[in-house]
Amino acid sequence: MLIVKNIAKNIAFPIITGLGIEKLLSKKSKNNNLILCFHGVSNFKSNINKRHMPVAQFESLVIYLKNNFEIVNVRDIFINKNADKKTYSYHL
Repeated sequence: MLIVKNIAKNIAFPIITGLGIEKLLSKKSKNNNLILCFHGVSNFKSNINKRHMPVAQFESLVIYLKNNFEIVNVRDIFINKNADKKTYSYHL
């Protein structure tokens, strides 16, 4: 399973975002909201929790999301203020 995760994280996802495939797929979606949750962001490597994302990778992701999507407060998603827009909310 670790090999599949590494391939997805280091090869598949960068290719998908680099080619803009996720934008094409999101246009087909009827759900306009996505909530991203992160286990943690840290440059400290731990054998206990390998789900933390390196700080540089997180910063790149936030810049990408900021430039390509509207980031909103999760509260706004649940009260449906942005139902007609593609929105992202992320939490640590």
